[in-house]
Formats: sequence, C-alpha cells, structure tokens
Amino acid sequence: GVLAAIFALFGIFTYLRRRARLRIEKDYASLKTAYEQLEDNTRTEERALTEQQIAESMQSLVADYGLPRDKAFDIHVTMETAKTIGGDFYDAVLRDGKLLFCIGDGSGKGLGASLNKTLAKSLFRTAIINEEQPDCIVSSINQALFGVGDESVSATLFVGLLDLSTGELRYCNANHPTPLLVGEES
Repeated sequence: GVLAAIFALFGIFTYLRRRARLRIEKDYASLKTAYEQLEDNTRTEERALTEQQIAESMQSLVADYGLPRDKAFDIHVTMETAKTIGGDFYDAVLRDGKLLFCIGDGSGKGLGASLNKTLAKSLFRTAIINEEQPDCIVSSINQALFGVGDESVSATLFVGLLDLSTGELRYCNANHPTPLLVGEES
C-alpha cells in the first residue's frame, strides 16, 4: 500500500513536472519567436526611419534650384507631403522671354521616390539645354528613363512652355493629373 502510494505520487509528480517543462518550453519558444519578430520589426522600422531621413535630406537638396523671378509673373509653390516623402517635383527656368516648367511625380514613396524624383528633375534640366518644345522634352526624358532599364523608375510629367510676350502656352502631359489654371482672362 504505502509503496504503491509513493510510486503513484512519484508518477504524478513526474507527469506534472514533465507537463510543466513542456509548457515552459512552449512558452519559451513563443517568447523567442515574439522577440525575433520584435527585432525584425525594430530593424525594419529603423531602416524605414533611416530611409525617411535620407529622402528628406535629398528632397531639401533638390527642392528647387531657384525658381525664376520676373516682373511679368509670380511663381508660388506649395507642397504638402503625406507621412512619407513622395516623388512630387517641380522646376521652372526662364529663357529668352519664355518660361519652361515641369510638374511631376516620380514613382514610389520614401527613398526610392526621392531618387526617382531627383533623376526626373535632372533629366528635365538636361533636356531643356538643347530643346524647348514640351513634347520633345518629354520624349527626351522618357527615352532616358527607359534607358535606365529599371521598371520601378517612372514618372508622370506635365511640361509647359509659356511665351511671356504672347501669353501662349504649349504643353505636353505625360499621364500627370492636369494642372488647374487659375487667372484672369483678358
């Protein structure tokens, strides 16, 4: 009797101890997985924050090359970004009484968008060195972007040429939402 009771208690104790060990091992595995996910999420968040900081630095570097000033017109620009830096960009150059300008959006968000925006804006500046017709400027930018060979590099673009002496506006719209023209009619 007593020996059987001791063996029974020892068996119950061993069973309960084994069950507790298995529960602790299971809990430990769950905690380990949660900790690894936390580390991964932290790395992802840190990487996203770093990319955001780099994108913001790039955006401030290329925000504008100095928009032209003239007594014939005023240029006012307002850009509001969402939570992440986007690829929105603009530029304008005054040459020979004509205002060449572009409004665009490089693909993506964050660092990728910042890079695409910088590329597209630089291509605009390069294209207008030898060209002033909006369709030719857009074609030149398109060929250069296509030449990059990376399908993630793309941009919508509106390029305009405003002749300040006549008021004539020529433009080419490459899949960009049409800008709103606000002004007085003469």
